[in-house]
Amino acid sequence: MDMIMRFTESHNILLLLSVALLAVLALVFFLLYRKEKSLLVSARRHVEMGLQFYDEDERLLSIKDENFRYFLVNESYVQVLEKRKEDFQAGIDAISKLTSGKTHLSVDKRSASFFSQANGVTLHKASGPHPAGNVGVHIHHIDPINAGERVWVINPEDVAIIGSLFKTGHYDPTRVVAVAGTEAPKAQYFRFKLGSNIKDIVGAISADVRIISGDVLTGTRITGDGFVGFYDNTITLIPEGDNYRMFGWLPFKDNNIPSMSKTSLSWLFPNKKYKVNTNLNGEERALVVTGEMEQVMPMDIYPMQLLKECMVFNIEKMENLGIYEVAPEDFALIDYVNTSKLEAQAIIREALDVMITEVG
Repeated sequence: MDMIMRFTESHNILLLLSVALLAVLALVFFLLYRKEKSLLVSARRHVEMGLQFYDEDERLLSIKDENFRYFLVNESYVQVLEKRKEDFQAGIDAISKLTSGKTHLSVDKRSASFFSQANGVTLHKASGPHPAGNVGVHIHHIDPINAGERVWVINPEDVAIIGSLFKTGHYDPTRVVAVAGTEAPKAQYFRFKLGSNIKDIVGAISADVRIISGDVLTGTRITGDGFVGFYDNTITLIPEGDNYRMFGWLPFKDNNIPSMSKTSLSWLFPNKKYKVNTNLNGEERALVVTGEMEQVMPMDIYPMQLLKECMVFNIEKMENLGIYEVAPEDFALIDYVNTSKLEAQAIIREALDVMITEVG
């Protein structure tokens, strides 16, 4: 009987050790999976830009005949990644293996930086004012998207992070963020960990200051205790536009407001700098054909017509008018200049979400 009891106890101990070993192996596998997944989230489909990543990381690994593209026209990245040239190239080598398609890299044609010497990419050179650096503009002119096609884009710092992981086996989620805007105590670069609290970077901010994760055209409003967006590398601080002008509807009354329609004399001083705030300088109105949207849209599409079809979710006409080629950021200047005061980026974002749900 004692022998049977000792055998049973030994068997139980062995069983417990086996269970513990399996639990440890499962934990290790889970952590490795999470690390791999976190890096894949750095890439996003073009139509999902400006919002959270659509959970397709497994499909990303299985893409065979679709292009994985990386675009860049931003000279500030030269300084940020100057000491990470090898990591950047290693990242390019890694993401190029995810698809049989080409990896595209666009650089400022006035620059002679190391980006121009990157191997394993199709190099494109561009220059000009915003939106010359928008991903959608590059895709539109290099290789437009058709129905059923996918294009993936990735931040240049994330390319270096991926390259560093493959070189060292260590995941370092460190990025550089630029703090800018007229209300910034000191405009400068900060190095931070992904998901950092805004207070850790800029400190306490007054309530009459708008905090934007991103830039003034495409960023997202956050609170003083919020967090930097996953895809953002800029924090912008500008005054809240909570002041209103008496008889603001009168033309030529307030000449310190930029105006595309020339209802302010500010157009006589094109080089003058203004302290912008969040005031819309008007209320939402009906869409009126003025041609001002087309003046700031560098693509061969009809922005007003596309916005109208997006508002009623007419999928067939949305496809015909080029919904596959645009991202919300491509309509940022339309947000700024259109006299209808419509939130064009929000309309395009919602329409793209519908397209993802209905078409895929």
